[in-house]
Amino acid sequence: MEDVVGLGKSIEKILDVIARGTGILYEPVKIRRAAEAEAYKIKLLAEAQANKHKTFTAAKVEEKLVYERAKDCLIERAAQRKLHKELSKQRNIEKVFALAAMAVPEKVSEDPVDTDWLNQFIEAAETVSSETMQKIWANVLVQEVEGPGRFSLKSLDFLKRLTKYEADAFYKLCRYARYEPSTGQYIVLAGVKKTGIFASLFLFDNEDTIFPYHSQLDITELMNLQGIGLIYEEQLIRNGLPKGEVLEFDGLKLTIKKKNVTPVFYSLTPLGNEIAQLIDSKVDAEYISAFQKKYKKLALIELSN
Repeated sequence: MEDVVGLGKSIEKILDVIARGTGILYEPVKIRRAAEAEAYKIKLLAEAQANKHKTFTAAKVEEKLVYERAKDCLIERAAQRKLHKELSKQRNIEKVFALAAMAVPEKVSEDPVDTDWLNQFIEAAETVSSETMQKIWANVLVQEVEGPGRFSLKSLDFLKRLTKYEADAFYKLCRYARYEPSTGQYIVLAGVKKTGIFASLFLFDNEDTIFPYHSQLDITELMNLQGIGLIYEEQLIRNGLPKGEVLEFDGLKLTIKKKNVTPVFYSLTPLGNEIAQLIDSKVDAEYISAFQKKYKKLALIELSN
């Protein structure tokens, strides 16, 4: 595929992926218009369909009467329904493509996106109409273009069945789930406790932790995310860390102030970790303040770059 108006390889590759999936070569201006004027495009599509015979407003009552009388009204209604469904799918997939095209990284892999993967992606993404889910699907495509194979077919199938309620809850969770480079895991710091060498033998009561009780995620949403396999149910601990130990996360740092301090946390599942990479969310500053207030004698938690 030739360089499009001097654009780099990143945008060229994602435009090529879009062309393979839809049979349409998208010029940069088409992508830009798709992103900036989605409402206007929808209006044009609606007007084009309505003006095939008459303007929709003028024909509305007449069509209803014709449908009641005509012998072939069932076939015509079925055709209209099918066309409406296909237009809706096209709007959805174009919005996802537009969001993805504006978020491509500077560098991408030379490896092509797998055709089977792309077909499954399109079949799933074209049914998504909520803005929250469209952003997630756009990020899926961006990551796959950046490095083919990063997002599995199994995860695609899971994401396809994810409801808007579950997606919104997971967005909330990601405000508290921080990536820890040393383990390659997303974890949620729930609290800390002063313990002895046998701390691992004892359970932590709810009063020992502040998550999810001081977060925007309610307990029902947390249990739902645990039920669908995005975050483990059991609390985990790092037993008896020494004074001065520092735990570093993406955007967050925890420094232990006394000896034998045990952090308590939740860990995302492998599937949860994979999907969390798609979501760019800011740390809840109020939660950090509540954490520091409760555990200030034991640890120092602070935001980091």
